Amino acid sequence: MLLDDYAWNNALRRWHPLERLSITAGGMLVTLISHRPAVAFSVFLVFSALIVGAARVKLKDFLYMLSWPVAFLAIGIIAIVISYNPGIPCVLSVETFGLTWGITWEGVQTAHQLSARVLSMVSAMYFLCLTTPIVELTSALKTLRMPDIISDIMYIMYRGIYLLSETVEQTVRAQTLRLGYSDWKRSCSSFGYLVTFAWVDAIHRSRENTTAMLVRGLNCTLPDLAISTKLSPARLLLVCFVSAAAIVIAGMV
Repeated sequence: MLLDDYAWNNALRRWHPLERLSITAGGMLVTLISHRPAVAFSVFLVFSALIVGAARVKLKDFLYMLSWPVAFLAIGIIAIVISYNPGIPCVLSVETFGLTWGITWEGVQTAHQLSARVLSMVSAMYFLCLTTPIVELTSALKTLRMPDIISDIMYIMYRGIYLLSETVEQTVRAQTLRLGYSDWKRSCSSFGYLVTFAWVDAIHRSRENTTAMLVRGLNCTLPDLAISTKLSPARLLLVCFVSAAAIVIAGMV
């Protein structure tokens, strides 16, 4: 299931996309301005509470979504924390084959700050993705005077990813029913076929989309499919005020 599927069913759909976009931008700016990990972790907790509490995304689903960026983050943290530098005091060191590998305080602090920022940014982006469908996001960006070509490319790319994921899911289901993953040899063969078929299908669909756009003319734009939501000026002003106050406080801390 893509994030856009969650975005169509959440409690914040009554909010205007610009309001959700303002909350996301405010949280990301707070993370970028402040260099303290505690501030970034606070932003992460706030967005996590909004996702689970306000948007009503299941905690199990949210933790599963976090598992992928956390896995990549863990790999990077290991490379940062463990280093070989005999001139720097180590918290913990091990000698192997005449080399000294250790964990330094500098590496731990860098990993701590990196983890806080990554989790904060990921939670902010998840908040936007889980509460704002792609058609509403592109509509909001057009309201902010973004060129139509950029929003159209965003929508076409997302549509391609959606169709590709659906093709992969159907192919895997069909292969599983035919015992395509019953042993190691069949699993390798089925996976190779899956990658080839998905690649060919993606190229075929992209050519069809390109042909359709060229037939409509070079100046054609995609229609706005967003569901109109009433913008509350008072709520938008409140969101901007809170975001600005948080940015100022983060810069002073």
